[in-house]
Amino acid sequence: LNPPIVRMVAVGGGLVVGAGSVFGAAAAAVLMLTAANVLQGVYPLWLSHIRAGREHRPVDPESRGRDADSTGIAGSEINLSNISTESLQRLGRTALIGLWLSLPSGQMPTDGMYEGRLLKAGPLHPASRFITHSLFAPDGCDLWIGKSIDTSGAQGQNRFRSRTGNEIDARPFRVNLAESVLDRKPCITLDYSGNERIKNRFPWNGMKDELRQLRPGMYLGLGSMIATGGPLNSALFVLQKVR
Repeated sequence: LNPPIVRMVAVGGGLVVGAGSVFGAAAAAVLMLTAANVLQGVYPLWLSHIRAGREHRPVDPESRGRDADSTGIAGSEINLSNISTESLQRLGRTALIGLWLSLPSGQMPTDGMYEGRLLKAGPLHPASRFITHSLFAPDGCDLWIGKSIDTSGAQGQNRFRSRTGNEIDARPFRVNLAESVLDRKPCITLDYSGNERIKNRFPWNGMKDELRQLRPGMYLGLGSMIATGGPLNSALFVLQKVR
């Protein structure tokens, strides 16, 4: 890990341990996440994208995957027609967010099951993995495996694997086409805030996933919640339709 990031995590961890309240611990966690993103160049990338005022339009697949990762090493060119989760796993966090910013919203997801995979990007991926697989998972489950979509009701649920091997649907969301919080351009949003059909408790009711299409049936997502600093501290994931 980058030494400044290591120091930041150590200081932030001390603040969490020494915090006298839940709010103090939450503030320390947000500080850690924010500092990590600043050190990796994620915020400067986002700000430069906004300031450039780029039009939202499909980008040439031969060029839209070119970016630099957090180490400053240029990422390889990405042909989105045959992109895979494995190829995305090889990109740094900054490159992945740059790719997401360059994508069109794409087609709305169709009915069915989508396999989900967290991308191992950034030094705080272990924290995202713990939140997703352990805290976000309902009782008796220890692995997030994707999502199911029901377009007739413009809603869906997350899919988990239980410790006994069963697949369980939980943590519902609404599916919309809306403006991204990151760049004010269209994206597919999965909104966990409550209404008469969606019942999620804090902190999950403050969650939102923002998706953009990589290719038909495959989406790059940014998952975030208010309690951990919002979309600029997103966990990156991939959804791919399996049936």
